[in-house]
Amino acid sequence: MTIKPKIFVDGFYYKTPHPKAPDFIKAEIDINAEKFTAWLRQYAEKRQSKSGHDYHACRITIKESRNGKAYVELNDWKPGQKNQTPDTPPAPQEVPDFDTENFTGGDVPF
Repeated sequence: MTIKPKIFVDGFYYKTPHPKAPDFIKAEIDINAEKFTAWLRQYAEKRQSKSGHDYHACRITIKESRNGKAYVELNDWKPGQKNQTPDTPPAPQEVPDFDTENFTGGDVPF
């Protein structure tokens, strides 16, 4: 499986709320309008709404790095893609049945 490089969202910054913030506050987001607009123009794709109107959009995902820091990444998954992303677990594989009645132990390497 080929791992695609991460595309970080420029100009969009996610922060966890202050520890004393009320429970209904889930995140703080800072947007640098110039950087985010330039990034959005580069990665937004043309889509069509259910009512038939064209618009441009992209999906972004907020993730947590191994060291616990939040970051924002482009989610470029599309339905029907054959390549799985690293965040998608591999499809389960069928394990062949084991013949316990005819097993002699001769093939075991220990």
